[in-house]
Amino acid sequence: MFRDGKADSSGKPGDLPDCESYYFFNPLGGVIEEEFSLYLHPFFAIVLTLTAFVSATGNQKDSTDTSAHSELDEMVVSGYRAGAVSASTKTLMAEDFSGKFQDLADLLGTVSGITVHRTGGLGAYSSVQVRGSSSNQVQIFLDGIPLNSARGGAVDIGKIPLGSLQEITIYKSSAPLELIGSNAGAIIELWSKPKESSCITNASGEMGSFGYRNAGALISRRISGVDHWFSIDYSHSNNDFPYDWDPTAYRSGDEVEKRIDNQYFTSAFGQYGISLKLPGNRITITSHLSINHSENGIFWIATPDTNDGFSRKNSIDGLLKCKFTAGQNTDLILGISAKTQKQLLQRKTPFSVGNARKRELSFPYGEFSAMLMHTFTEYWNLKAFAAAEYNSYYEKDLWNQERAIPYSRRITARTGMETAWDFSQKFSGNIKGMFRFEADSSNGVTNSYFNRPKPVRTFDIFPSAEVFINYNVLPQLSIFTSGNYRYRSPGFSEKFASTEITRGKDDLLPEKRMECDAGVMLNTEKLRLSFCGYVNHVYDKIIFISRSQGFFIPENLNNVYGCGLESECYLSLFPWLSMANILTIMRNKIYSDSFFSRNGKNEPYLPHIQDNCTIDLNIGKFSFRHQFVFSGGYYTGADNISDDFYKPVPELGLAITLRSIGPISISYRLDNYLKAKLYQSEGEGKSVLHTQIYHGTPKPGRMHVVALQLKM
Repeated sequence: MFRDGKADSSGKPGDLPDCESYYFFNPLGGVIEEEFSLYLHPFFAIVLTLTAFVSATGNQKDSTDTSAHSELDEMVVSGYRAGAVSASTKTLMAEDFSGKFQDLADLLGTVSGITVHRTGGLGAYSSVQVRGSSSNQVQIFLDGIPLNSARGGAVDIGKIPLGSLQEITIYKSSAPLELIGSNAGAIIELWSKPKESSCITNASGEMGSFGYRNAGALISRRISGVDHWFSIDYSHSNNDFPYDWDPTAYRSGDEVEKRIDNQYFTSAFGQYGISLKLPGNRITITSHLSINHSENGIFWIATPDTNDGFSRKNSIDGLLKCKFTAGQNTDLILGISAKTQKQLLQRKTPFSVGNARKRELSFPYGEFSAMLMHTFTEYWNLKAFAAAEYNSYYEKDLWNQERAIPYSRRITARTGMETAWDFSQKFSGNIKGMFRFEADSSNGVTNSYFNRPKPVRTFDIFPSAEVFINYNVLPQLSIFTSGNYRYRSPGFSEKFASTEITRGKDDLLPEKRMECDAGVMLNTEKLRLSFCGYVNHVYDKIIFISRSQGFFIPENLNNVYGCGLESECYLSLFPWLSMANILTIMRNKIYSDSFFSRNGKNEPYLPHIQDNCTIDLNIGKFSFRHQFVFSGGYYTGADNISDDFYKPVPELGLAITLRSIGPISISYRLDNYLKAKLYQSEGEGKSVLHTQIYHGTPKPGRMHVVALQLKM
C-alpha cells in the first residue's frame, strides 16, 4: 500500500464457549463432486459478470484520464467499498455495512474466499475459514490486539459485536509486517476506532424475531487538538426458534418439531480512546481501553432433554501506542498492549461421559512492540519490526478444589524486515521476512481425568516470508501476484487439554502453509471487477481424528493441497441501480502417510461453490436491497460417504430503508424469507452423528428485524 507517494504496508490507520465442542470446525478436509444442477446459478452469475465487463469497458475512459480512478473512492456499490491494493485484500467500512447485517458472521460471508461456519442464532459459536484453511489458521485482531490465544482453537466471531466496528480488513495473502505472527493463513483486522479527526454521532436500535434486541452508540470528537471516541453496544437474543428433532435418524416419520431452549445470548461492549499530537507534531500518542461481557446458555442438540448451564466471558484490553517522527524520512513506533480474559463455564449435566463441572478459565496476554521505518527515496522504503509477547492459560475446577490447576505459558519473540517499492506508479511491491522464537511450558496436568506428572517444555524457531508484486497496466487495470510461507504452532488445547470428548497430544508438529496467488483488477466509473486464483499446500495440518469411545485426538496430516478461484463484480448500472456478485470456487485434497484411506479425499466442511448476489435500488427516500446466498453441498466426514453429504439451503433476504427526517433512517430486514427452518433432520439413511452433532445446533430460519438509525 502506498500513501503520499511513499511505500507503506502498515495497513490500518474468542474462544469457544466450551472446549467440549471446539473440534467441530477443525475441518478434516472438503470438496465434493456436485450435482450438475448446483452449477446453474454460479454459471449464470459468471455470464452476468462477463457481460458487465464487456459493457463497462466499452464505456471506459481513455487510459490517460485518471478522473475515473480518483472518483472511485466516492462510489458505493451494493454495500461494499474497495480499499485494497489487490483482490487478495478486502476492506469494509461501517458506513457501507451498518444496519445491513445482523452480526459479523453474516458480513464476512459476503467476502470471496471466506467460508463461515455458525452453529445457531445470534451469539452462537461461529468461525471462519479462508481459502480452505482451518479456522485455527486464521488470525483475528481487534484494535491491534490478537483475539487468538496460545490456548488454541478458532476465534469465535459470533461474540464480536458488529455494531462497534468501524472498519474491517481481510488479508487473504500478503499482510502488513507487524501482523505476521502465529498464523498459517489469512489475517483479519477489526477496528472500532473511527477515522482520524472524524466528527461522528451515531446511534442505532434494532429489534426482531426470537427476542432479538440491539442498541449502540458512537461519539467521536476533536477537542483542543485531541481526538476522543466513545462507543457502547448491547445485544440480546432468546434464540428460541423451532427445529426438527429426529430421535431415530434411520427411521423416517418420527420427526417432531421442538423449540430451542437455553441458547440465549447477551453481550455488552464499551470503549474509550484518545489520540493526540504533542507540540511540534513529532510525537503522536494513541490509547484506548475496552471492556466486553458476554453470556450464553448451552444448548446441545445431541442431548436435548438435558440442556443446562451457561458460559460467561469478561475481558478487558488496552493499547498504548507512540509514534515518533525522528526526521523527514524516519518513523519509530512503540506499542504496549495487554488483555485479560476470564471465562466461567458451568454445566450440571455432562455431555457424554465424565462429571458435572464448573470451571474458571483465564487468558492473560501482553505484548511490547517496536517498529522502525525509513524512507530512502520517494519510491523505496525499509521497515524493521520487533516484538515480545506473553500468553498464558489457567484452568480451575471450582467444584473439585483438590484437583491440580493446569497451566500453560508461551513466550514469543519475533523480528522481521520489509522493503517496499513503487516505481513510476506502474510497478510496486514488497518483500518481507519474519523469524519467530517460541518457548512453551506446561505443568503437564490435563484438565479432566488423569495427570501427566512430567512437565512439558518446547523451544522452536519459525521463519515466515512473503512477496507481493503489482503492475498497473492502465490507471484502471492492474495485475498482481503474491506468495507466502508461514507457520502455526499447536495450541495448548491441542497439545495438553483433555475434555469429555477430546484428548491432547504434546508431540504435535507445527503446521506449515505455502500459498501463491495471482489476479487482475479493473476499476472504472461503473464497474469494479476482480479475478484471483490461488494454490496452497499445508504440511502437517492438524485435525482431530475420531477414535474409539467417541474421543477425538489431534493428528498431523502430511499434505493437504488446495486451489481456488475468486471473483468479485460490483456494477453500477444507473445512479439508482447497482448489483454485486461474489463467487468462490475451491477444492482441497487430503494426502497422508498415516491415514491411507483418506488419500485423495475431499476435505470436509468446504463447499465447492459459494455465491452471493446483491441488488440495490434507490428511489427517492427509499432504498431496496435483495440478497441471494448460495452454497454447494459438502461432506461432513473425511471418508466422503454419501451419508455424510450435507446440502445447505439457499438463503434469500431483503431490506427496505426509509431515509426520513434529516439524519434518521428506518429499516426493515427479512432474512431467509423463503425458508422457515434452515435445519431439518434428513430422515432415514442419514447419520445423526454427522447431521446433528457435527453441524452443532440448529440455525434460525425466517427472521424479521426493524432498525432505527441516527447518523450525524
